[in-house]
Amino acid sequence: AGNLRKGVVGPNTERLFITIYVVFVLIVLIADVYHRAIMVPRIQKEAEMIERQRQLDAERDASSRAADALNGLAPTGSLISSSSSVSGGIDNAAMPLGDGLLALDNRAGSSDSDGFPSSGASVDG
Repeated sequence: AGNLRKGVVGPNTERLFITIYVVFVLIVLIADVYHRAIMVPRIQKEAEMIERQRQLDAERDASSRAADALNGLAPTGSLISSSSSVSGGIDNAAMPLGDGLLALDNRAGSSDSDGFPSSGASVDG
């Protein structure tokens, strides 16, 4: 180190710097191998567990919504609300059942002569 103050770089200083560099490279290599061998699989497994839990939660939520929708409509014996079947009601409108679920009113269940559900709009004019 005394030679550096004088501005002279000798063989001992060269070896010191090369040794420091090699130790640095080995530390980085060991850290990289550890990261790839230990951490990456752990992170992937954790991400898979999170995704699986998200799927289970979504499945449970959808099942719960379907059960709530069926339980709420089961006593009437119809999956469609009877409020729109009154004369002067909403023509063929989709009525929300809740949280994005839709049901068509009673008139949407009827079909025209082609066997397709009638839309309430006239094809001829």
